[in-house]
Amino acid sequence: MKRGAWLLYGGFILMSVLLYFGTSVKSQSQKTLEKSRVLVKQVKSTQVLLQEAYHSLNSTQKTQVDELQVLLDQDNEVANKLSLLERLAGLWYTWGYFEVSGHYAEQIAQERNTAEAWAIAGTTYSRGIQADVDDRSKKYSANKARAAFEQSKLLQPDNPEVQLNLAMTYIHLPDDANPMAGIQMLLSLKDAYPSYEPVYRHLGLLALQTSQYAKAVERFSQAKALDASRIEINCLLADAFSGLNKVDSSAYYKTLCNN
Repeated sequence: MKRGAWLLYGGFILMSVLLYFGTSVKSQSQKTLEKSRVLVKQVKSTQVLLQEAYHSLNSTQKTQVDELQVLLDQDNEVANKLSLLERLAGLWYTWGYFEVSGHYAEQIAQERNTAEAWAIAGTTYSRGIQADVDDRSKKYSANKARAAFEQSKLLQPDNPEVQLNLAMTYIHLPDDANPMAGIQMLLSLKDAYPSYEPVYRHLGLLALQTSQYAKAVERFSQAKALDASRIEINCLLADAFSGLNKVDSSAYYKTLCNN
């Protein structure tokens, strides 16, 4: 190969290497930047939510929050910090600000890092999904609840209650990409834990809400077979049989319900 051709070929190789590594570095840098922006956006949404909730409080409520927040900022003892966070979470929960209560419950979970603490945070956020709030707050609560339940599940993978609560977040606020995610999770849970009564009850409720009365009777009967002491199931069976126009069966379970 002639010298000029070698130079041309070598230049081509060098340019390819520079382009490869330049693109790789740029790609990694861009990914880091995008991740950072997502995190900032999440922080901002949390701060906005907290600020909006605080400004909607009355003066007495604000004073209570301020006093606890001052103590929280000043005290570095973990036990005291957790106690103050619990009091803040309790106040906001009592006032019906479940997404804010969940925020403090999440801080407790981050400190304790137990399956129970994360489940409590998830359950608290879950109340915000069904609360009378705007869609942004509902989605915020749903995303936070799911993340908390996933963390609880990671620490205690064999707890069906956590998996049920996680599935219910998708029932109460379906995922845009997969609207059937909630029902699919409940059916998978039923297969994994065939003796877990609550999953049959919730499947029965979904069937009842969609007027699938025969399926509702089937699910509630399965739930009753697993836990005959739960009177609520008799009430649900009465409604399901009523939907099928089976008057005698409905009346029988209504009697059990009232007793």
